[in-house]
Amino acid sequence: MIGTYLIEVEPGHATIETMNKRRTLQDLTPGVRYNITVNSLSGNGKHSCRDPQSILQFTNESVPGPVGGFGWEVNEKKKIVLNWQKPVKPNGNITSYLIQHRQLFPHPVADYTNLKANRTILVLNQLEPGAGYYVRIAAINSAGLGTFIKDELIKVMEETPGPVNNLQVSSHNATTVTISWEPPLEPNGEIIQYKLTVYQQNVLATIINFEKEQNENQFNCLLDNAPRDVLSSFMQLLLPNSLLQNNPSTTSTQGNGDVTIQALSEIITSQTDNNSTKDGKQRVLRSIVTETNEYFEPLCPVATIVTSLKPFTNYRFNVVGWTAVGEGVGVDVRHTMPQEIPEGPPLDVRVDSATDSTLRVMWSPPVKPNGIVTYTINIELGNRVYECNTTYYDVTNLKPFSTYAIKVKAKTKVGEGPWSDWIVADTLEGSKLVMV
Repeated sequence: MIGTYLIEVEPGHATIETMNKRRTLQDLTPGVRYNITVNSLSGNGKHSCRDPQSILQFTNESVPGPVGGFGWEVNEKKKIVLNWQKPVKPNGNITSYLIQHRQLFPHPVADYTNLKANRTILVLNQLEPGAGYYVRIAAINSAGLGTFIKDELIKVMEETPGPVNNLQVSSHNATTVTISWEPPLEPNGEIIQYKLTVYQQNVLATIINFEKEQNENQFNCLLDNAPRDVLSSFMQLLLPNSLLQNNPSTTSTQGNGDVTIQALSEIITSQTDNNSTKDGKQRVLRSIVTETNEYFEPLCPVATIVTSLKPFTNYRFNVVGWTAVGEGVGVDVRHTMPQEIPEGPPLDVRVDSATDSTLRVMWSPPVKPNGIVTYTINIELGNRVYECNTTYYDVTNLKPFSTYAIKVKAKTKVGEGPWSDWIVADTLEGSKLVMV
């Protein structure tokens, strides 16, 4: 007489005793083939009444758990070699893996790039040198896509940088300029130094070195010009949870649910050095000398003010960036300083020759003409004024055997310089008229 049934389940070494002819087996692993054996025991539970009955049964698959042992190698330019292990809980037969990556810096994007792999290794190719990418992986079986591992930030090998972008020079006055530029479109890594070299008419005038400023917020300026979808996507990634909790404005939304640009901008600004402006651009006024040092933030535009330049002089400004790998590609911009009022009077004013009605007045330009110069000649006797663009002038229609006081001044389109000192000159005696 049958008393009980003994159910044995493999794998798992589970043994279940029951008096019922139906039993639900619980807490089995999805996607596993089980060997289930049923023994019929006599009333005293010691002897089998019949031959054991066995069946093989697969449990239904469910989506996989996260992959394990995720690692990577960065030992080639523009490449990242990813490797990982199968999930501890595959929950079925793993058919493939989904790898997603997107760039965080220097050119953040909101959407992931999707790649499939059938093995636990994948090479990401044609990446931007020195860029940081978020990477995550999930396993796939017949039940669907499993759980992604947490995003890992991986940086590609650096290379030397490309030229800086949007190099500009603008004059404040005849001796002062602002020089500004943006980070290279192809930084190929973290910019750790810039060098600004100033040439006066192709002769080296000064060098200004810009050193990377140590800033706790490494993402300062990253999203200054980013589209709204990028701002929303990176809000949680860029800012610590504690900072988000302390700034309720960051959760404010507009019609499409995106985080407001203003809220994000305010938080990032609050993390920056109070000694700089929001855009991190303008620095302290520095006079031009042989060599000076300034500071910059790697992702921010840079600007500096250079003084003590010469009016109406041609300058060439060269800017080049460095990564840890080395010096990048330099870029030039040329600039002519505006004109200014002549500094000082014309020099060596003199009368070169004279007749009974003419005086030829000659002079040399001022030491610093400061522009395109014209001259004004003043003759005291008769208060005559003449204009010319040469360094001499023939004053005519004068009286014979007369004394004249003369002075000269230079002027540009900006204004007039000072008069020279007076000089005195005589016309010659004229011929006498003879009556016949």
